[in-house]
Amino acid sequence: MLIKSMSFTLALTLLSLQPLLADKYCVTCSPTSPQGTRPFRCEATTGGEIGLVECGVKNSGCQVTYYDGRVCGPGDCSYNRPEGKQNLKWCVFHEGCSVFDGSNRKPAEDVRSCCFHFQEHNDNAFCQVRKIPSEDLPQLIDEIAQEIPNEFQVAANFSWVCDHERQGARIHELATQRKLGEIRAIYGAFQAHNPNARNILAAVSDAGLMALVANNCPATASPGKPSRPERVGKPDKPR
Repeated sequence: MLIKSMSFTLALTLLSLQPLLADKYCVTCSPTSPQGTRPFRCEATTGGEIGLVECGVKNSGCQVTYYDGRVCGPGDCSYNRPEGKQNLKWCVFHEGCSVFDGSNRKPAEDVRSCCFHFQEHNDNAFCQVRKIPSEDLPQLIDEIAQEIPNEFQVAANFSWVCDHERQGARIHELATQRKLGEIRAIYGAFQAHNPNARNILAAVSDAGLMALVANNCPATASPGKPSRPERVGKPDKPR
């Protein structure tokens, strides 16, 4: 009885391997990633996923060679500095990858690592950011930090929150207490509707933020309950 049970178990095991061993063409690269630029799935043509192979731009040395000689491995991109810079800049102004830690510049590789997280959905952008030369990365980030304030009108957008949204008095009070994180949070909350403005303070240092408060933030108070006009006497009755 034990022998029969073992034979049955072995038969099931071999059956489960059948799609993989069926023929030399049974495993193919997933059509969702034909160049292998992202992690791709190995699938059996008879159906069913047989594994997830972590390849692509994150593991550039990985590849899978098949019986028929095909290679499913990492894709690559031809690095273009303006394209790499634009993709990194998007991570700063749109996704909020901060260039500064207080008033000090963050390590360049920390900014790149942050960008990897937000560019995972975009094969070419991820590859372009990855291929920015390490020796050029700090200079490129300097350029980004200098360009964003004018390109995305940081001063005007900050002033809008202070004046139009009447947060100026609150922001000035927080500035005197050096609660700059709360100022950034207020700005982001009132610019949440604008994807190209809500995170642009990621390119502004704490010293730059204090300058924005001093020069571009009218100390407008939040609106209170509107007061009613004072009634003087009783209105005349119509005749």
